[in-house]
Amino acid sequence: MKTVYLHIGNFKTATTTLQIICDEHKQQLDFLYPNTGKNLYNTCHSDLALALIDEHGVTPPWWYNGKKPDGSAISFEQECMQLRNEIDTSPHQRVLISSEDFSRVGTIKYCAKDALTALAKQLSDYQIKVIFYIREPLSFLKSWYCQRNIGEVVTMNFIRFFNDVDSSLLGQYQIYALYAEAFGANNVTVKTFHKKGNEHINDFFQAIDSQFRVDDQTGSFNTALDDLSVELRRLSKFVGTVEDAITSKGVHPLFLTHKVAHINEQFSQVTQLADYPITSQLSVESLFQTYIEKLKHIPGMITKELDYLSMFANYYESSAPKTCDLLRSICNELTPETSILDRYREQHGAIPSFTATGVYSLPESINTESFNR
Repeated sequence: MKTVYLHIGNFKTATTTLQIICDEHKQQLDFLYPNTGKNLYNTCHSDLALALIDEHGVTPPWWYNGKKPDGSAISFEQECMQLRNEIDTSPHQRVLISSEDFSRVGTIKYCAKDALTALAKQLSDYQIKVIFYIREPLSFLKSWYCQRNIGEVVTMNFIRFFNDVDSSLLGQYQIYALYAEAFGANNVTVKTFHKKGNEHINDFFQAIDSQFRVDDQTGSFNTALDDLSVELRRLSKFVGTVEDAITSKGVHPLFLTHKVAHINEQFSQVTQLADYPITSQLSVESLFQTYIEKLKHIPGMITKELDYLSMFANYYESSAPKTCDLLRSICNELTPETSILDRYREQHGAIPSFTATGVYSLPESINTESFNR
């Protein structure tokens, strides 16, 4: 019986680099890296993963059109049929299917069981070994925020980004649990993303019992942009008012506190199952510390955001005094004297595509009284 290694991510664990290396060195690999299931625009098997969730009632990412190059619709069942044929006719006894979009399946709890049952049924002729890399939540969040802002998706500031991001994506235990239920806990290997560069890639190949190894000349690795570049990129594609682009409106501190606690509880469960257990660095204080470091690179924070930070500080005065002191110190340190637009103009010779006007008002869910309860 052939062994299929199902690499499900997670996102932001050097999956793209690994997939590029596998795709570019297919002839040198001692395992099959199938052509079936790959997206037209990349080297991973995202078509297989996204066709799976698409057929179980979940809207795929905006960039997935559900079509092959010839314009015909992608069918999960047909993709699996072609995949099985490619596996069966290959001389290799080991197969690697890799897409971080399989992690996306595990975040959609209401349909994940049915979807993963369907996947297990399609691959029932093989021994399935799931490889799941987890990443420390705060580091994951920073990297995810950077990637989203480099791309075409419009995002809010760092606090609102965290407010909206899926908790199960950062907590990661739910993803593990659903795959363990579908394929058996003994068939799911949890590994911590803590090594860098070629050391990480070779760690992965060792995990799938491959003798293939990379060296300094094999492939390149993504480099992170600095905070200023990320924020300027974010603002350059924002359409709306400065208030919408800059402020933390719509975020309640009580929700932040509960969300941080929930993510950390989930992560503490999954990291105990990993080869290298680590402690989450995510906290309300570290969340705001990260945000403040970004604000320091853009000193033209408008007065309206200072108002929000001041209200956050009042709320955390008794429950999180360190966070309160941090926020109050930054409110005293940062002033709106230097315009964000001027700073952006210095960098790019033009201003972003948003207007600096807008009526300022606090939403009912975020008012001074609710913060002081």
